[in-house]
Amino acid sequence: MVYYDAHCHYYNLNKTYMNFFIAAVSIDYPTSLKTLKFKSKNVLKGVGMHPWYIDEKSLKKVISLIEKADFIGEVGIDFKYSNVSRVKQIKYFLNLLKNQRKRKTLNVHAYAA
Repeated sequence: MVYYDAHCHYYNLNKTYMNFFIAAVSIDYPTSLKTLKFKSKNVLKGVGMHPWYIDEKSLKKVISLIEKADFIGEVGIDFKYSNVSRVKQIKYFLNLLKNQRKRKTLNVHAYAA
């Protein structure tokens, strides 16, 4: 039997999992770098910035990593729990989408309540 995890913060784990196919999301620039270092055919590597950790200085750095990643994530909008303003969250999300050269799959964090 094969299992699929479509949203895993795999950068925190130091082991491999047999029979798992994992979409490894990142929450900021440092975890994006860490995620890109994984060498497993069972791990898809995502780069991005969680809406709780948006940092304008890191935007260009994260965008520069998109070409190396299998998908973009974790990214999105969180108007309930994030301390980052709604304007910044939307701006970051739109900039990230606009600056990808190839269309990549998104792993989206969406909590707009």
